[in-house]
Amino acid sequence: MKLTVNAAGFNNSVQMGTKDGQSVRTVKNAAFGGATKLGEDPVAKRREEARRQAWKVVENAWKNDRSVDDTIQSHRDSYAELENRKKGALAAIDETNQQKEALREQCGVDADSQEQQDLLLLEKEQDYKNGVLNEGLTDEAEIHKKPLTGYQKQALELNNYAAGHKREIRRADYGMTAEKQNVSRIKLERLKTHAMVDAQGAADDIMDAANDEII
Repeated sequence: MKLTVNAAGFNNSVQMGTKDGQSVRTVKNAAFGGATKLGEDPVAKRREEARRQAWKVVENAWKNDRSVDDTIQSHRDSYAELENRKKGALAAIDETNQQKEALREQCGVDADSQEQQDLLLLEKEQDYKNGVLNEGLTDEAEIHKKPLTGYQKQALELNNYAAGHKREIRRADYGMTAEKQNVSRIKLERLKTHAMVDAQGAADDIMDAANDEII
């Protein structure tokens, strides 16, 4: 029986039979002229091909890993931008509060007066309607039994102006929380996958398979 195996540009013929009652195996090796060129080492060629394949696997994993780093940095940049917006809004609110305090002193309204306490309730109602508070007054009708004073009207105008900055702070807080969660989630997924370690293992398998093929 004759068995022929072609590998790496070689024809390996194995003739099997019997002689004097004993099994006999004859091996003949012949190289194909079209498979190798003069001066070309098929073993070195196969190893170089394996090295290129192994490097491609590692390179792709590295690129993917860098892409993950870029995504994390993008979330961190977004967090920093939201944080700056929040700082700007807080500064604007602080300035408005100073203006309200200066107005109170100018109008001669005592901080413990009923007029001031009523104003605080009116501001709470205004903030709720402007979407910057989750809960409003339990009895709105009671606070509106009295007509607004000139001081209260001006103070409410300032408070209404600050509502936009308060909404900005709430949006920033929500966004910052989301960005922190995104970064944590990506880092956790990275720990689960071990992409670079797996890629190195795959590269080693490619080289081992090439060595076995050469042998």
